[in-house]
Amino acid sequence: MPVEITVDSKAGVVVRRVIGKLSFDDVKDSFQALYEHPGFCVGMSAVWDLRKGDAAQLTGDGIKEIVNYVARQSERRGSGYRVAIVAPRDVDFGTSRMFQTYGQDLPFELKVCRKVEEAFRWINEGSQ
Repeated sequence: MPVEITVDSKAGVVVRRVIGKLSFDDVKDSFQALYEHPGFCVGMSAVWDLRKGDAAQLTGDGIKEIVNYVARQSERRGSGYRVAIVAPRDVDFGTSRMFQTYGQDLPFELKVCRKVEEAFRWINEGSQ
């Protein structure tokens, strides 16, 4: 799977590192793997790290499909948490911003960042 998941239970953060091309099935599979992870708790904040990933092939319709899938996960995933997407490349940043726009009604706060440090700083501000 091109999405590696690390759960930091103490910090209350899930980190998903994307390696290679990201597809809808990869997103869906990563949610299933997260639910099965022994350290996962409902409502944990998350960082999606695209520094080694590629979301360029996701179309507008594909992004809407992901948004709809994520919306259906709210009961299992929780609400009121923060999600930061790290997207240093312009194409991934644009794709992530499209997700942010389509997902404006999702039950969590979302920020798209260029740098991983910015993402974690923002995530940690929300946990105070």
